[in-house]
Amino acid sequence: MMTQARTPRFRLRRFLPLLLVAACASTPDDQWTQAEFKVTNVKVLHEVIMMSMVDLGYPLGRESSPGRGQVISGWNESRSPFYGRGFRLKAIVKYRSLGIGEHQLECRVEREVNESYQGLDDQRDQWKRVDDDMQRAGHLLAKIRAYLAP
Repeated sequence: MMTQARTPRFRLRRFLPLLLVAACASTPDDQWTQAEFKVTNVKVLHEVIMMSMVDLGYPLGRESSPGRGQVISGWNESRSPFYGRGFRLKAIVKYRSLGIGEHQLECRVEREVNESYQGLDDQRDQWKRVDDDMQRAGHLLAKIRAYLAP
């Protein structure tokens, strides 16, 4: 006969709160960079954001349409066989109208490091989210500003 300390249900109730606290504590917060731009046409702004992402090496993602107010890139990967040296980046830009011809942009570049390089089988790599890359987010906003400069 099993004692209560050995049952799987007891173990789960005992350790689940610890696992949840550890998982929540290890996820970094989103870090957004903001800027305001003067653009009369939202479709032009959307296209400029996508061109800027492609220029900086981010592949275009599937979640992109002018009506949604955001552009999310695909992953730009830099793989390495050494632990923690491989990384990937995803750019996210949200925009909203502040008035006629003025828009606010919020940008962040999500960064993950590769904790388990699997060689040619990249589907088995294990990625861990780390702090957002604020420098690359600022670079993306500067690229967008350069395209929109009069």
